Amino acid sequence: MVEFCRSRSGKQWQTVVLGVLLTALLTLVGVLLQEEGDQTSYPASSNAVASISSKDAAFASEDETIPSVAWSAVGSSTPPNGNVTRFLVVKPECRMSPVTLEYTINRLRNSTVSMSPYPHLHVVDVFEPGYYSNCILHYMPPDNLPATEDVYSKINKNQPRYGLKIAGQRGPGVLGHQRSTEGSPFKPLTGAILKNAEPTQSGGAGFVHQFWVEFGKAFGSAELRDLFLDKFAPTLKTRGINLDVVKKNKNAFFALDLSRDLAGYAIGAHTDSRSKLVTTLFYLPRDTQLEYMGTMVVQSKSGRTQQESARIPMKLKDLKTVKTAPFVPNAMFAFAPCTSSWHAVRKLQAGHTMTRDTIQGFIKSPVKKPKAKCPKR
Repeated sequence: MVEFCRSRSGKQWQTVVLGVLLTALLTLVGVLLQEEGDQTSYPASSNAVASISSKDAAFASEDETIPSVAWSAVGSSTPPNGNVTRFLVVKPECRMSPVTLEYTINRLRNSTVSMSPYPHLHVVDVFEPGYYSNCILHYMPPDNLPATEDVYSKINKNQPRYGLKIAGQRGPGVLGHQRSTEGSPFKPLTGAILKNAEPTQSGGAGFVHQFWVEFGKAFGSAELRDLFLDKFAPTLKTRGINLDVVKKNKNAFFALDLSRDLAGYAIGAHTDSRSKLVTTLFYLPRDTQLEYMGTMVVQSKSGRTQQESARIPMKLKDLKTVKTAPFVPNAMFAFAPCTSSWHAVRKLQAGHTMTRDTIQGFIKSPVKKPKAKCPKR
């Protein structure tokens, strides 16, 4: 055999064998690369998410495959529209699960409504702590937004407030833009390429469409809606609202808006409009530097009431701040609008580089009833 390999014919045989082996190796590498490329698009959501809420038929159905979002700082591949980008997927530990949702449900269910000066709810650690720090903050839109308005859109021309709807009348988990004006058109966010949705300075991944779709489906579900309705049942009953009718109404929904306020933002005292059955505010800061920017619980010394929702300045001597729900990580504030549910937000000082990030939630229904007097007990 040795003598054969030393011969000319042996050398030819060695060349053939090496050629075959090299061809096989290149073919294998090509297959592996193709498989890796196939995995960069979003997978359909797991069946675990579909089992979270039996009350929400839309939530119980499987997701469609979600178009991807760009992260231009990471590698590249070429999607069908020709933009050079890399598709992002949600970390396995940040995919929505029944355990994650059940944690929040239990925190809310076991919380106590404060009655003075009107019924309201303040809950800390409302999300599972690891999910809040490792997932919600990780997938927040990056710090350079909303200047680019790639994710957010301005929702109030008179205020530096930007928003993105993550649940609403079109269903939980349907992302899009809509001005705060009643009846304004809805513009869906389809998961188009977002050139500036890059990592945040704090190490987050930046905005990822799929994460917020799953978040909206879970936390904008009928189960969460009904829990808040039950919490504020006394206030709603004073308005003559039949909760059983509202819960069965397919057009009753829990709207969730991912909101970002910039320097100069402030809200004067108001009671919220009668179109809202319950208002919820989830605070999303990374630290406590803007603690003073929480929701102020306000009382009118003269017993002033309000049927609509016009803002009045806090400098009026008739108004006093009873307390402020601190704007700290992983906390929330909620109430059901009544004629004296006065609340406000202090001004985010000009020149401040930090943003005030929240998820605003409003439970709405076609059942239109005037606001009523706030119950005291």
